[in-house]
Formats: sequence, C-alpha cells, structure tokens
Amino acid sequence: MATGYGFFIRVKHAFLKLRVSKMDYFCVLEDIRNSNRRTLKATSVILTLLFFGLWMLVARSSSHFLEANAFIYAYLTISSAVIAVLSITLFKKTPRLVMWFAYFLLANCLIYGIVVGIINQPEHYAASYNAILPIMPILFIDRNWRMMSFTAFFEMIFCYLAWKYKVPEMAAMDTINSVCFTLVSFGFCIYMNHMHIADFLLRKTIKIERDYDGMTAVLTKVAFRRDVLKDLGKENPCGILMIVDIDNFKSINDGCGHDVGDQVIKDIARTIKSNFRTSDVVGRFGGDEFVVYMPSTKDFNLGELKAASMVRDIQEKVKIGEEQKSASVSIGFTMVCATDNYDSLLKRADQALYKAKKNGKNRYEYELLKTGENNG
Repeated sequence: MATGYGFFIRVKHAFLKLRVSKMDYFCVLEDIRNSNRRTLKATSVILTLLFFGLWMLVARSSSHFLEANAFIYAYLTISSAVIAVLSITLFKKTPRLVMWFAYFLLANCLIYGIVVGIINQPEHYAASYNAILPIMPILFIDRNWRMMSFTAFFEMIFCYLAWKYKVPEMAAMDTINSVCFTLVSFGFCIYMNHMHIADFLLRKTIKIERDYDGMTAVLTKVAFRRDVLKDLGKENPCGILMIVDIDNFKSINDGCGHDVGDQVIKDIARTIKSNFRTSDVVGRFGGDEFVVYMPSTKDFNLGELKAASMVRDIQEKVKIGEEQKSASVSIGFTMVCATDNYDSLLKRADQALYKAKKNGKNRYEYELLKTGENNG
C-alpha cells in the first residue's frame, strides 16, 4: 500500500514539473501561433494530397471499402484544401484563427476515424481512430485543458457510437483501446506542450540576452543595425533616423560617480522609449549614445516634433545625483532617401548631431540629402 502511494506521489510530482503556467504560455503566444500556422499549412497540404489520392482510387477501384468511404474522402479533400489555402493566404495576418482551424482539421480526422472504424465497418476494430488520437498533441501546441477537453469530447462520441453500431464484444474492445489511446494522448499533450513552450522560452531568453542591452533594455548596436537594414531592404523604404547623445556625460561620471551615470543612462533610455511607438526601433550604440529609427515615416515635421519633445522631456524628467541638476541631450536626425544605405543614413544623422553639439548642445539639428546629391 505504501509502495503504491509513493508511486502515485512520484507521478504527481512529475506531472507538476511538466505543468505550463498561464504566464509562460502567453509569454510565447506569438511563437506558438507561428509554429501552429506552419504545422497547419504542412498538415493540411499533406492531408489534401492523401485524401485526394484515396478519392481518385474510388473511381478506379471496385473495392467495397473504398466506395463506402467515397463521400468522406471527398469532404476531407475539399475541407483540407480550403484550410491549406487559408493557412497560406490569411492566417499570417489573422493568427488568432489558426488554432480554431487546427481543431477543425483535427475534428475532421477524428470524424474520419469514427466513420471508417464504426459506421462503415462495424465488423472491424477502429484502428484508424486510435492511430489519430496521439498525433494531435505532437503536431499542435495549445493549453492542456483545451486539447484534453477536445479529445475527451470525441472519445465520448466514439464510445457511444461503438456500443450503438457494434456487437458488445467488439464495442468493449474498441472502448478499452480508445480509452488507453486517449490517456496516451493526454500524456503526450502534457509532455509535448511542456517541451515546446520550454524551448520557446529558452530561445526567447537567448534572443533577449543577445539583442538587448542589459542596462537599458533597448537594442544593441548589432541588433539595431539588423532591424534598420531589414526595413531599408523593402521596396521604397521611408523613415527617420535619430542619434541622441548625452551632453557632458564624462563630467557626470567623473563628478558624481559611475552609479549616478548609470542611473542617468537608464532614465534617458526610459524617456526616449516613452516618446516613440512600439513599432519604432530604439538602440544603444555606446556609453552615452542612443539611436532611434522610425520606419514608414515620411513626415519631416514629425521628426522635428519628436526631437524637440525628447530634448524637453529629458531636461524636465531626468535629474543628476543628489543636486538634481537637469540632464540634457543633443540630437541629430535625417530622413531616409531612395539612394540611402545604412552607413550613409547614419553618417548624415551623425553630421546633424555634430551641428547640434557645435551650436551649444541641449538641442536638435537635422541634415537632409540635397537635391542632385548622392551617397556614392
């Protein structure tokens, strides 16, 4: 008795370790949806080809088994093809629909297993249905309770129809087999979801450590360059690039200490981020230099407005040490032109920053590509 209780406790602890918290799930929800979309696209294409092949066999074969399943083959071919087309064209823009259609596809497969294994062939065991059950948690990722509830719902339908259409001995064997495979499916569901989400969390952690500055939580120089190059690589790119430099930062470090200097950097980074959209790219180039890129922006006046706002907000909100002196920044910005590459864009913004420093600091300046000029 004690041995059995100890085994139960060990199993309980093992399942608790595999539990996925709600916070972890929503933290990687975008990764989950992308993974499910790719899987749905591949699975629906494969099923379309598979059931289309079986449908075509019906026309060429005299098999009673194939003829009895002709309608279900036709239905599954058409529905899988529709899902395949939607997964290629629509689901990238509307990722919330992915899991709904994934469940629809899985429901079709389970219905196929029920029709073939019970209604059309009551004299045989429902092997197809049992084979489909463990596949779902291997292919897709979702909350455990949803996947298990979905499986349990179809299991109840299967058992009911098995006892309705089959002889008691056959129905009993199918029920035992399907319950066992359902429990296996539950185990796969818990384990595979845990493994997938743990992998996504690890990748996310590695990406954050690689791409984000540890002190300010803005992008590193390499990550910033990659994101800007990605935008510049689009057809007819447009945007605004700003360089923000902290005025007299060496004096702050020397006079007040590095702790105060670090706090000033953090406060300025926070103020900069609060001035921009989530789609804008904010990075840190060095100890006292930040960069901002505003993609899909053609409005020069918006650039001036943002630069002026940053100069004002930093002076008002960021204070230095115990004396609470106001920090200040100099800003240089430029607009993306058709002939620009990353280096030419950065060079022009740097020239504007030099003008701001030269003209007294605590201000912004801009540098635009003159008509007829090129970046060659």
